[in-house]
Formats: sequence, structure tokens, C-alpha cells
Amino acid sequence: MKNETLATEMIREEHERRQNIVLELECMDTDFDKALFLIGEITDAIDVKSPKSEADAYGLHECMERIDSLAGIVRDYISRVQSCISDIVIRERQKDK
Repeated sequence: MKNETLATEMIREEHERRQNIVLELECMDTDFDKALFLIGEITDAIDVKSPKSEADAYGLHECMERIDSLAGIVRDYISRVQSCISDIVIRERQKDK
């Protein structure tokens, strides 16, 4: 009876551990969705023709500033996801020791 209880407890703990990992991965998926959206915005902004006038050059400059800003935000989202993945891997490796 005692072995059955211990086994049940171990199974429950492993199940909770996996549920926590899945929850963390789901949160990262939101960051990936945001990053993908911003990459789409960057792609749209890149599709600009060569400037033919001073006004076009000014518009291109504004577009490049927007691209730079969006790329920085994407970099932040990807960095956050990478950090979360590293945290999960380190934590899980420590539990397995």
C-alpha cells in the first residue's frame, strides 16, 4: 500500500512538472505570435521603391526608422523566448540530477 502511494505521488509530481512546462511554452507562443506579426510589418515596410525625390527620400528615412524600431522589438521578444527556454532547460536538468 505504501509503495502504491509513493508511486502515485511520483506520478502526480511528474504530471504537474509537465503541465508547468506546457504552460511556460504556451506563454512563449504568444511572444512568437507577436514577433511574427512584427516581422510581417517589417516585410511590408521593406517593400518600398527607391526614392526619386526629396520627399521620397524623407519617406524612406521614416520607413527605415520604423523598421529599426520594429526589429528591436522583435529582438526583445526572441530574446525573452530564448531566456525562457534556457531557464526551463537548466531547471529540468537540475531536477534530473
